[in-house]
Amino acid sequence: MIGAIGFTFPAVLAALALLPLIWWLLRLIPPRPQTELFPPLRILARLVKKEETPAKSPWWLTALRLGLTALVILALARPILNPQSELASGDGPLLILIDNDWSAAPDWDDRVRTAQALIAQAGDQGRPVALAPTVAGPAATVQLTDAGAAADMLGAIQPIAGRAERDATLARLLAATETADAPPVLAMIDTGLAEPDGEALNDRLAGAGLSGLLRFTATDRDLVAITAADNRTDGFALSLARTPAAAETASVALYDSRERLLGRGETTFEAGAAETIITFDIPFELRNDIATARIDDAPHAGAAFLLDENNRRRRVALLTGLAGDEAQPLLSPLFYISRALAPFADLIEPRTGDLSVDVPEMIDQGPAMIVMADIGVLPAAAADRIDEWLAAGGTLVRFAGPRLAASAQDDPYLPVTLRAGERALGGALSWSEPQAVAAFAAESPFAGLEAPRDVTVTRQILAQPDADLADRTWASLADGTPLVTGVRRGEGAIVLFHVTAEATWSNLPISGTFVDMLRRITDFARNTEPGQAPVTAAAESTAALPPLRILRADGTLAIPPAHVRPLDAEADARPGFENPAGLYGTPEGFVARNVLARDETLTAFAPAPPGLDVAEQSLVAEDEADLSGWLFLAAFVLLIADTLAVLWINGRLSFGTAPRRRAPASAAIALAAGLVVIFGA
Repeated sequence: MIGAIGFTFPAVLAALALLPLIWWLLRLIPPRPQTELFPPLRILARLVKKEETPAKSPWWLTALRLGLTALVILALARPILNPQSELASGDGPLLILIDNDWSAAPDWDDRVRTAQALIAQAGDQGRPVALAPTVAGPAATVQLTDAGAAADMLGAIQPIAGRAERDATLARLLAATETADAPPVLAMIDTGLAEPDGEALNDRLAGAGLSGLLRFTATDRDLVAITAADNRTDGFALSLARTPAAAETASVALYDSRERLLGRGETTFEAGAAETIITFDIPFELRNDIATARIDDAPHAGAAFLLDENNRRRRVALLTGLAGDEAQPLLSPLFYISRALAPFADLIEPRTGDLSVDVPEMIDQGPAMIVMADIGVLPAAAADRIDEWLAAGGTLVRFAGPRLAASAQDDPYLPVTLRAGERALGGALSWSEPQAVAAFAAESPFAGLEAPRDVTVTRQILAQPDADLADRTWASLADGTPLVTGVRRGEGAIVLFHVTAEATWSNLPISGTFVDMLRRITDFARNTEPGQAPVTAAAESTAALPPLRILRADGTLAIPPAHVRPLDAEADARPGFENPAGLYGTPEGFVARNVLARDETLTAFAPAPPGLDVAEQSLVAEDEADLSGWLFLAAFVLLIADTLAVLWINGRLSFGTAPRRRAPASAAIALAAGLVVIFGA
């Protein structure tokens, strides 16, 4: 190798030593004498001139021929630009594991070049090759094949906005070499980022029986990714993570569903910090329009974060029929509700205290949920707006109390029919001791929450037993009586807590479970606007969600390809080949799936299998280029120039006005044939 150029047949270069001999021979052999026609007058006209016969070739013709000879010798030595050294030595099969996950997109061309170089060298050595990407379908098969077929397979692999599964990929590669005669060599073309299967991968590598382990990876990767989005009370916040070699500053832009810019901000990582948070101080209305957050100048899927209804902050309107005592706020009907909802909702307070005025004004602001604490029969003006709001998808949450108990028979905004009066400890409809909360049923919206052991109920409003009561009961007490009931109304829902919103009937409002229950109800509520079409939440559907848009590995949204399948509840939480990052559902309701989990960090991948050394190399940054064709072309151009020069010296070409004999047709035919051969090759 000489610098960035190597020669396939360097022994041919020894012929360059013959150039001095060729130069000596060319100097001794003169050009062919010029032939003149017989016309006597022309001969007589030249008699006055001294006749000269050249004794040697012109210096420029000699230099031209020496250059032509040198070019042919160099071309026969087959010079290679950016030649690759032997990347994988050995006699056994070559196994190539290549990462094609979200972080492989920025330097994907280098990964392909590295794999191509490995495959080409294995082909020259006559070794079989097995190639497997780390983001592949569950039915993907791997088999040993020749270099040509492996190169074709490599051309079909593309990076995907999913997570690498190196251990499963290695298992498929090893299964393909069970019948091989010699131990295989494994070449890992990885992204340098760790995955959760790292321990299992090391164990499998240690017992794989490899004759060598090569690792090709990019050093000092510059990656910044978004791991979470929070629609907070004080603004919209994004959590960012970076690799150690990434820049300390990052610029992030927010876009709506039509790719219109809503905001832009810049954040700086603290020295040595791997995580940071950037907050955007933008209006509530714009925050709920954010569909995508993207890091500028970062062409990978980790730099794009998709949002759905779960990231939209809900508006919640609060109403009560009782005035709170400012000197004793803990007795206020809305004190515990507002404290529970404030971290994840924007609260709307009544302005006048007149329900016929406050309810329409609140609905005009498009709340997702209205909470009523012990309110009896609504005025007609308020009831009409409530009906429209429920039909558009609003969620009405009500709490019991003396007023609701007194007017329950005439109230149309209840999920179940209530008995008149209250059931109190020591009363006519009493129980002997306070009742605890029973475990939440699997079909309840509160399923998965742990029933509070320290919560008891001393007073409640009972529901009339009927055929629908069991289906409408979301939570119950230990004796089976309902604690929370709910029913769909239009596109919305009505939910009733059969206890008060303050801790007079039960200590539920001062428990952590109360916050979790309100959070669950708020999650399936949707912000509404007057007159807007009903919205159906895709997250409520138990059916598989069809792919709506998928995220490419470069961070752009695209139409889902054929291999993407619907997303069901049992799908792996980590995006992969069949369910890459993207949007799943319908335009009316969808869920977002991103490549990184909340609070995930970008840690380095450092394979260390026991008893096996790892040889690390950099990715191949440039392709090999065979220069012999260009040298042959240059030699042929010089050959044409030499031929034309000889014809001119011998008088076969004329550049003046007097015509001379034309060059033989055979010379022109030879030149044309040579050009066809050179440019057609």
